[in-house]
Amino acid sequence: MSELTRLFPYLDSQYMSYPEPTRAGNFVLTGTRQVGHTEVREITVKTAVTPRGRGVRVTGYDINTYRGCAHGCVYCFARYTHGYMADSDFFGHVYAKVNVPEALERQLARGWKSGVAINLGSVTDPYQPIEASYRLTRRILEVLLRYRVPVSITTKSVMFLKDMDLLEELARVCGVQVRISLISPSKPLARQLEPYAPTPQKRFEALARCREAGCSTAVLMMPVLPYLTDSIEEIKKLYQEASHAGVQAVVAAPLRLRGSVREVFMNFLHRNHPRLVHRYSALYASGDDVDDSYASWLSLVVGIMSEYYRIPRELPPLGRPVVQRELFALLDAGPDGSCPV
Repeated sequence: MSELTRLFPYLDSQYMSYPEPTRAGNFVLTGTRQVGHTEVREITVKTAVTPRGRGVRVTGYDINTYRGCAHGCVYCFARYTHGYMADSDFFGHVYAKVNVPEALERQLARGWKSGVAINLGSVTDPYQPIEASYRLTRRILEVLLRYRVPVSITTKSVMFLKDMDLLEELARVCGVQVRISLISPSKPLARQLEPYAPTPQKRFEALARCREAGCSTAVLMMPVLPYLTDSIEEIKKLYQEASHAGVQAVVAAPLRLRGSVREVFMNFLHRNHPRLVHRYSALYASGDDVDDSYASWLSLVVGIMSEYYRIPRELPPLGRPVVQRELFALLDAGPDGSCPV
């Protein structure tokens, strides 16, 4: 384990163990629609649930309703997934898995083990703008409720408030976690970094509503952007707002400049924060990750804030632990963790 993943374990569980992507040849393109500024490419898939990780490192199971994302975040780590779709426009072309609720129903009907949780949105947001038209995530929640499957939702949207009837019932019968990505409490800065996402205040208000409904909640302060969102004042303000919203965990980790993220983000700095270009080049001189001294400093700050505001650095696990032998058959997956979706 590297020093970075020792200080920020969530990097290893979520960022370094990417779910198996939807590969060209494992889906069928059935049509296209224009929804706002987004071209939606409708596809059908063979299965809904995919393993997170491979082989003995499978740590959980995910459903990604869509591929691509219209939020337009300059730091987005998920651009790599469009490489498997032979498509370079991650923000402009969003793929909607129009049969994913039916595929999920087939998988769960085989006998999904009681208490094993599924995560929605490990790669792309299940509540991005086109969900208002397609309502695929809502239909997924309806299936999960019928089978009483615990669910964790990762999003930076507040559209899930329209599904609070389902989330409240899921929280009552089997458990729900809502993790909202929120990297800055500053509205102007958030607008620059996440141009099509809801304001930070709206996201904090949505988290408070989730707590009222009985859901577990967390803020994903991921990624922390060096010299942009990492001031003591900025982090303190985020923890204050999280505390007021009753948030039960703040999960933090620094920016990784992996793959195409480096070029895209450095171009953003050249255009908007040219004074930071040299500092980033030095901070990431050894590779995709910040140097150990910065990682140690950030971990110390987050630890102090966590103790002061009494907000843990991670939520307790949802559901019961994964037992791989029980689930490979249900996923149509082999022992290497491969999966047709």
